[in-house]
This record gives sequence, structure tokens and C-alpha cells, in this order.
Amino acid sequence: MKRDNVNYLLVGNFVLLMAGVLLYALYRITGHSAKRATSTRTLPMSPASRRARW
Repeated sequence: MKRDNVNYLLVGNFVLLMAGVLLYALYRITGHSAKRATSTRTLPMSPASRRARW
């Protein structure tokens, strides 16, 4: 058992780093950003959907 805590420290840091990379990749893949969210248009409601809503 020589320097076991160094191995745990390296593995822990690696796991945290990979978790961060995964979260960043998911963020990039899903494409959520404020710039894109404001550019979406909403279509006017049709008379049929207005009746269904009320």
C-alpha cells in the first residue's frame, strides 16, 4: 500500500473533469442559448385552437 491516496486523488479529479466535460457537451448538443431562444416566432392562434383553449 504505497501512496494509495494519490491514486484516489487522481481518479477523483479525473471523474470530476469528465463529469464537467459531459455536462458541457450536453449543453452544446442541446443548443440552449439566450440568443436562439429570442429568435423563435410564435404563430397566431387559429379560431379552432382559441375555442379549444376556452
